[in-house]
Amino acid sequence: MPPKKKKRKPRSRARGTATPAAASQAEQTPAVQERRRERLEARREAKAREAVKRRRQQRVSRIARRVAYAGAAAALIWFLFLRTGIPDEIRGHEIEHYDTFATESAAAQLHTGDPIRYESDPPVSGAHRPIPADCGVYSAPMPKENMVHTLEHGAVGVFYNPEDADPDDIAQIEELVQSYDSHTFSAPYPTLEDPYTVVAWAHLMRLDEFDRAAIREFIEVFREGGDAPEEQDCPLAVDSSFGATPSPTPTGGDTPGPTKSPDKEKKND
Repeated sequence: MPPKKKKRKPRSRARGTATPAAASQAEQTPAVQERRRERLEARREAKAREAVKRRRQQRVSRIARRVAYAGAAAALIWFLFLRTGIPDEIRGHEIEHYDTFATESAAAQLHTGDPIRYESDPPVSGAHRPIPADCGVYSAPMPKENMVHTLEHGAVGVFYNPEDADPDDIAQIEELVQSYDSHTFSAPYPTLEDPYTVVAWAHLMRLDEFDRAAIREFIEVFREGGDAPEEQDCPLAVDSSFGATPSPTPTGGDTPGPTKSPDKEKKND
């Protein structure tokens, strides 16, 4: 038998010599690592930008809340403490100011049955009859001496010259007065200098043309406020539209129109 050939052992590779695949992987490792670093850096930058954006939104939200709170607080302060401040004009219409007679009113010295000479026409403060006129809509002039007492209780009145005022405007005035449940009244006033005049205790605003917004603002400022020295009820007890059949309300003098009962007179002294 021929002799057996010896199997040749595979020659081992020298230590430290990398395979082609290993070499390629080794060559790619820095590039892969660089891309990984770039991706990580990009994510960190995106997170940083998102955090900055979130903080900015939170800051804007905090500022908006503070502004809203400050506005609400200012509105509340105005409503509770400052809204009684007396303006000099409303929507470009001058407000005339007269004596408030605060000391005399506090001492109950303004009630009288004697003839009274008033500082303004219509009168807005001073001596008056012991019985106030009711609030509401009148179809005939109100007695001045009783009307002034009504102003003393915080009511606001809207007068119009029936010769100069437009009937549609009169209807709007009556509707505006009746939109309140108390402390407003309207009536014709034939001797007005202007077609319309709005009155409160110690203040009046004359209008040469109808201005519903200005009248409403005047009412909002002075109704149950302003310089009126007394707080008394004045529900709308009279409903006699000027466009309807005139009521038997007297046209002037000392005899009051619809008035409070004698029992209420004692309350209002």
